[in-house]
Amino acid sequence: MQLRPSAWRETLLQHWLRPDLTGGGRPMHGTVLAARSPQGIGMARISASPQTIERLVDRSDAVWLSLHIAGEAALFEGGNTVPVVPGDIVYSTSAAGLGLNFGSDFRQFVLRIPGEPLKARLPGPLALAAGCLSGRSGLGRVFAGTLGALAESFDSLGDDQIASIEQTLSEFVITSLAESGVIAAQGGMRASHGALFNRLLRYIDANLSDSELSLGQLARRERTSERTLQKLFEASGQTFSSHVRQKRLEHCRADLANRLYSHLSVSDICFRWGFNDAAHFSRAFREQFQVSPRQYRQQASEASQQSLRVVAHRGWPAGYRDDAPPVTGDRPAPGATVDSEPAAVSGAGQHHHLCASDKTIHWGYFSQSLAPVLRVNSGDLVTIETLTQHAYDDYERMIKGDSGAESVFHWTPERKNVDRRGAGPSDASIYGRGSGEGFGVHICTGPVYVHDARPGDVLEVRIIDVLPRLSANAKFAGRVFGSNAATWWGFHYSELLTEPKPREVVTIYEIDCSHGHGASAHAVYNYRWTPQRDPSGVVHPTIDYPGIPVDRGSIVENHDVLKNVKIPVRPHFGVIAVAPREVGMV
Repeated sequence: MQLRPSAWRETLLQHWLRPDLTGGGRPMHGTVLAARSPQGIGMARISASPQTIERLVDRSDAVWLSLHIAGEAALFEGGNTVPVVPGDIVYSTSAAGLGLNFGSDFRQFVLRIPGEPLKARLPGPLALAAGCLSGRSGLGRVFAGTLGALAESFDSLGDDQIASIEQTLSEFVITSLAESGVIAAQGGMRASHGALFNRLLRYIDANLSDSELSLGQLARRERTSERTLQKLFEASGQTFSSHVRQKRLEHCRADLANRLYSHLSVSDICFRWGFNDAAHFSRAFREQFQVSPRQYRQQASEASQQSLRVVAHRGWPAGYRDDAPPVTGDRPAPGATVDSEPAAVSGAGQHHHLCASDKTIHWGYFSQSLAPVLRVNSGDLVTIETLTQHAYDDYERMIKGDSGAESVFHWTPERKNVDRRGAGPSDASIYGRGSGEGFGVHICTGPVYVHDARPGDVLEVRIIDVLPRLSANAKFAGRVFGSNAATWWGFHYSELLTEPKPREVVTIYEIDCSHGHGASAHAVYNYRWTPQRDPSGVVHPTIDYPGIPVDRGSIVENHDVLKNVKIPVRPHFGVIAVAPREVGMV
């Protein structure tokens, strides 16, 4: 807990944000997912508990935007406080300090756009006062929708896709803020002159690839004099030629960084955007960006090889061995010990063994109300026994002699050790199959409680090794078996090669583990499922409920199947999950 606030502060400072975590000692949580585009546009999706976050001031001329996605928030700046609702966009330049107070768990999408991509689009120096743009109507709603879509998907986009998006993002930002009236008029232009100047800029943007683009061409189009247009550019602090050159250089820089255009030469790219002299382009590019076009392309290529995404979370505890070896030594017999009470934890790095039994498993559902069967510290090593719900397909090979499996699958007319199997109604009032109705079939060992874990933390579980569960029957000592059921809900049910079909077929197989992780399986026998009456008196015409005891006298074992066929197997778990946020069973 003492390390969490400092780690959070360090993470947000990387994004020019400073949190105030003086929240009365409440547990805090937070996650940051961040990316940086080739042109240096920073994107970060922040989800965290209530706190105040201050925007740090820096000397760059970047624009800072924050889309409020969820939670209670208020903007404070210069002694003023403005409520912020989901969909609103807080904006400012990097030179303006402001803060956001979050009164509940919140989500924000933060953009920091460097000044260079914006300069070419602006008619003069950026004059942007800090404020809040409503995302509930008009262009603000369109802008908020665009940012919201980017916030939800930027972490799944490839580098090339992000590079393509950034070319239009700067344009959209300036257009949206200008049309919404939050960017002040430049150079004292009258409204009519401002409208004319914006038309000129849009025409230039659409015709940059035309090497013959000239001030005279614009004057003829607007039916005015070149001198009039030149005065408009001078009022914005630039000339027509410098504006066009700046725009062309920005587009060339974007294409040089975009791997979609890696097949084009530097000359191809400069000609693509209206330059007609490669040597002149190289000199202008170096003058503008202090690096040659070829060097810039190389730097951008090297940068794109690195992952753009960073997830900030608490990470592994101090002293955790990333190269921890697999557990060795003699394995306890399956189900040899059963702890009816949650095990205590005496210190980090402890090794626990959690046996599978009717006291430590739940069948076919998840629930936040389940009591932990084991408590561990972050960094502890845990050996967890698991069971297949198909074990009763062959009691002799997969249950007999295994005290853990016997306790889980025990089902007689007098007692059913694990009654609920699935998230359905306990009285089986829907289909009458049994408690839980089989709405969920996997046997789950747990829950395992991790000390100091909080909502919003990233829970990482590393599976160091997977070992098969040996048969505990002396007749099959040291051997491993499993079951594959072609059932009514699967593909094979209707696509079997021979008649009768459809039908359900259970294949019992043995796993050859002599080659370590190169294990293979071969069929021992199979049988056609026949209607089975469970110990509670319910008849199951199909495999519609997990753990049904199979009456061996009602089936015919076919041992002459799949001869000389071996199938590579890869051990896996049917399901691994955390407790759901929903109340009840899932």
